[in-house]
Amino acid sequence: MSETEEKGVILVVDDEKEVTMSLKGFFTALGYDMLAALDGNEALNVINSIKNLDLILLDVKMPGVDGIQILKHIRKTNFKTKVIIITAYDKDVKEEVEKIGIDGFFAKPI
Repeated sequence: MSETEEKGVILVVDDEKEVTMSLKGFFTALGYDMLAALDGNEALNVINSIKNLDLILLDVKMPGVDGIQILKHIRKTNFKTKVIIITAYDKDVKEEVEKIGIDGFFAKPI
C-alpha cells in the first residue's frame, strides 16, 4: 500500500466509552479514518449518512437499538461494508449474527 492510498473508514459502535475510545485510538494510530458511536441510534445516523464505510466494529448489547438490529439494517442497505461483532455474549449471539452475515466475531474482552 502506497503512502497516498487511504487505509479506509472504520466505525466503532459500543456503549462502553472506554472500549470505543481504545479501539478508535488504536486504529487511528495505524492510519485509519475513525468514527465512533456510543449507542445504536447514533450508529444508524452515521451508517445512513456515510456511504463509504469499510468496516464496522459492532457491539451487540446496547440500550435502545441493539447491534443485531443494526446488523440487519446494514445487510439490507449496504452489503459491501464488512462487520465484525465485538461482544461479551458469545455462543447464542454468534449463531444468530452468523445467520445474518458477519465478517468476524470477537468475544470481549479482546
